[in-house]
Amino acid sequence: MRVFAFAALAMAVATGAALAQAQWTAWNDPAGRLSFQHPPAWPVDAQRGAAADTTQMISGTANEECQFFSLTRAEWAAHSADTMRRSMETTPIGNDAWQATAASIRLFRNQAVVQSTSADTSGFWPIQRAVIQSGEHTVLGGYQRRPGLEIWTFCLSYSGPDRADTFNRVISSVGTPRDAEWRTQAEAAEAQRAAAAAQQAEQQAAAEAAAKEKGKRGRRNRD
Repeated sequence: MRVFAFAALAMAVATGAALAQAQWTAWNDPAGRLSFQHPPAWPVDAQRGAAADTTQMISGTANEECQFFSLTRAEWAAHSADTMRRSMETTPIGNDAWQATAASIRLFRNQAVVQSTSADTSGFWPIQRAVIQSGEHTVLGGYQRRPGLEIWTFCLSYSGPDRADTFNRVISSVGTPRDAEWRTQAEAAEAQRAAAAAQQAEQQAAAEAAAKEKGKRGRRNRD
């Protein structure tokens, strides 16, 4: 009986976890600059004062919230999805950029201090993450790039238990409605780059083999 009871309990837990996973809600920006997933109890509202070429949203409750900023970068508009994806590794942002952005956001009522930064490459689109201290609050931040866009996310709890797991999941879900299209383009560019590298390596190997054979013939002729 205990075995069956344990199996039933495990199935109930798994079912509950799957249901909780399915209940998260997707939000997509009509302007195409931002998308993310959030718990069903979190309303989503536009932040006041956003520029016409910027999407600024807030989602959460009285105890916790995430703020999202998708900013137009005209100088990146002509860059490919592949270029923007790789730029996250070649030219990451530093603490000064985190500090400057945090200082410009009302979320940080006290001075923001960057505690740590990291690179998250677990998904197709790399995410730069930061842990920021603002007074007594710990803020989790995320930063991404797309063609013509940079996307910032900041999440914190005002009271109650730590919600890092929820915040990390929200940050991991952030992107744009065009991500599937851009991913296809980036994967095609990556495949072309790999094919070109393989061809170059093959040509180099053939040239080295030919040079070696030529050297052998020269030694035989001298003998």
